[in-house]
Amino acid sequence: MTQAILTASNIIQDAIIGFMDLVKTLRKKAQLRAKQRATYKELSKLSDADLFDIGLCRGDIYSISRGNLKDASEEIKARTNNNLRGWV
Repeated sequence: MTQAILTASNIIQDAIIGFMDLVKTLRKKAQLRAKQRATYKELSKLSDADLFDIGLCRGDIYSISRGNLKDASEEIKARTNNNLRGWV
């Protein structure tokens, strides 16, 4: 009987801990999304000239707000033509 009570207690504790971890994860994701939205809004307010001054274009705003800086730079590298190296 004691074994069954201990097993049930462990299952309940594991469920509570799992639920608390889920709530923490959801809270962190919500905070991240709020920061991403704020970054997107602030960058969207800038003029094209201001964006150009910091090395961005309107198409980069979404990627940068999501934190995909690596992806944006890899896209640029993928568009270069190695056959023209030295000529352009």
